[in-house]
Amino acid sequence: TTGMERHTVFSSIRKQRFPDQWNKTVAQCFPSLNTLIMAMLSVSPSERPSAGAVASQIDALLGEYTVLSLDRSHHQKEGSVLLRVEANDSEGVLPRTIKLIKEASPDVSIIQYGLRGQKSKAIMEFALSRQNTEDADENNNNDNLAKTDVLQTNKVDSIKRILTKLNGSEEIIVVREVTEKHLVNESSDPMK
Repeated sequence: TTGMERHTVFSSIRKQRFPDQWNKTVAQCFPSLNTLIMAMLSVSPSERPSAGAVASQIDALLGEYTVLSLDRSHHQKEGSVLLRVEANDSEGVLPRTIKLIKEASPDVSIIQYGLRGQKSKAIMEFALSRQNTEDADENNNNDNLAKTDVLQTNKVDSIKRILTKLNGSEEIIVVREVTEKHLVNESSDPMK
């Protein structure tokens, strides 16, 4: 892009007119962030949030993409996957969610899980690990590389099955795969 194109885009943003790509992606996936930025760009100082309010809203937003209740030393095991599941808060939601995970992928172990409530939502966090069914042959590097590729593919397939199964549940609102860098994969059904 040229300097003039950038200037035009930023001038529009200052007037609270965002590019179509923003509206199709960020504004749809993160409506609270979009609302915050719109308020920050307001021409009226009284409508702009304070620095403390901005920090608080950003912390809340990042909290949705961070696993808070699990012991981090356990999930640092190579190959473990972290999931954050938000569901309608109802009696027995955790055991039902665990059952869905086990049904979707019996080869995955739940290393650790946590449950907390927030604004009539149940926030469940899971550290998952795929059980290795084959031991690596230490004497043959080519075989090890091939087995590693197969295991990685199987792990991805297992996680996809889990995400699909959880999203098929009426009480699950959103499922996110989370890493230390926050967001890796978000799966949400907008119809719920």
